[in-house]
Amino acid sequence: GGSSHPELTEQIARKVGVRTGKVKLTKFKNGETGVQLEDTVREKDVYIIQTGGVKSNDAIIELLLIINSCKLASAASITVITPYYPYSKGDQKSSLRSPITSRLLANMLQRAGAEHIMMLDPHSPQQVRFFDL
Repeated sequence: GGSSHPELTEQIARKVGVRTGKVKLTKFKNGETGVQLEDTVREKDVYIIQTGGVKSNDAIIELLLIINSCKLASAASITVITPYYPYSKGDQKSSLRSPITSRLLANMLQRAGAEHIMMLDPHSPQQVRFFDL
């Protein structure tokens, strides 16, 4: 999982009887995030737990980098579990020249390599249609 809620990740892993994979996260001087998988994921089903909330933007980029690292490392499948989906309230345009941020995030997660997304309590039913999974 990502760094957004390591306790939750550990609790879920314990409950289902698996160990969490090791991911090395770094912050560069300019604020950029670095990700390095420390375990092999080749031909494995990977579940990444990352939630929004505090520091959502950092959590999003970290999640995208972890997903893409798993994809490039030949994971069999990648499932994202996000108890709180960041930008969930951005499920429609608020003005003529504004993005639908929830849809944009869905596109980014899919493009990075996520094959399945599990979220709790979507803000609206239409969010489910933002995904082509």
